[in-house]
Amino acid sequence: VLVLLFGRWGALSAGHLFVGVKKGFHHFKPALHDIRHAEAASGPNDRVRPLTTSGRAAAARLGIQIRSLGVAPDLILSSDAVRAHATAELLGLGPVSSMSGLYLASSEQLHRVTQTLPRVKHVLMVAHNPGLSELLWKHAPQSGPLSPASGFQLTWAVEDWLLAE
Repeated sequence: VLVLLFGRWGALSAGHLFVGVKKGFHHFKPALHDIRHAEAASGPNDRVRPLTTSGRAAAARLGIQIRSLGVAPDLILSSDAVRAHATAELLGLGPVSSMSGLYLASSEQLHRVTQTLPRVKHVLMVAHNPGLSELLWKHAPQSGPLSPASGFQLTWAVEDWLLAE
C-alpha cells in the first residue's frame, strides 16, 4: 500500500510527503482519500456541531490542495455529522453522500466500509478521529495524529476494494 499525507502536519508546510511504500506495489488502483473534518465549534450535541470560521477556511484550502494533486474522486462519502458533511462540501470536489456508519467509526469500521465500496477507482471519505488516525498508523506507524482538515491517501495494488488490506 502507498501512503500519501496532505493537509497540516505539524511543522510541514502545505504540500505532500511520501511516507512509505510496502514491497509489491506495482500500480495505482484503487485509491482512498481519508480526511479528518475541519475544526468545529463546541456544543452539547456532538452530531450537529458546525465548523468554526477558521475550520471553514481550512476545509476550502484543503480542497484546493487536493485538486492540485490531481485528485478527482468518483465517490465522496461523509459522516452524517454536520462538521464532517460541511468539510466535504467545502472541499469543492463533487456531490457528497452522507453515511451514518462513518460517524465516530473505529479503524476497523472504516476498513469494513472500504471493503464494501462500489467498483470505482477513487473514493474520498470525511470522518473523525480517533478512527482515522488509527487507520493511518496501521499503514504508516511513524505518522502522528491527524489534525483537523488534514488527511491521507491509501493506494493499493489490487483490482477490487474487497482485497484492500
